[in-house]
Amino acid sequence: MFKIKFNCENVIGTFDEDDETVGEAIESSFGNYDTDVFIYWNSYIIYLNKKCDISDIYNDIIKMILCLKENNTENIAINFLSSNFTAKWDFSIKKDFIAVTPRWINVSLEYEGKMIDIQDLHSIREDIILNIDIKSFIDEWNNLLLNIKKHLISIGYNNNLEGFEYLESI
Repeated sequence: MFKIKFNCENVIGTFDEDDETVGEAIESSFGNYDTDVFIYWNSYIIYLNKKCDISDIYNDIIKMILCLKENNTENIAINFLSSNFTAKWDFSIKKDFIAVTPRWINVSLEYEGKMIDIQDLHSIREDIILNIDIKSFIDEWNNLLLNIKKHLISIGYNNNLEGFEYLESI
């Protein structure tokens, strides 16, 4: 199972006229560091926040989606680096389906109702590989990105931001 849930009621930060990229605008425009993004990955829940994590990995998310949409290779790897979410996801693509093998390095992670340490994760190894159709995987990310797009536009950002091109397409 793969599902991304997020808080739709965004704590509004501020518009910063010096922001040049979508990542910078996300960091400026979300008001706090509360966990507001929950990724359900098989038996795990990954905790992220828009202000810090999503702002840092925005470009990686877009790169991942575009690679999956192109679907012209059998294997890709995407690296994510933020203060609370550092991981490498290896994708094995077969027609319209993917198997994603994560290598979590630093992540807030819940398993069976308990927060777990990365060292403990290596001993669990249950349900770590995610198998999903590409469209469903991309749709989950697009739902989150659409929420972010609406938020950015509502406080005055527009397509002048570097990296906004993908948001315009959803």
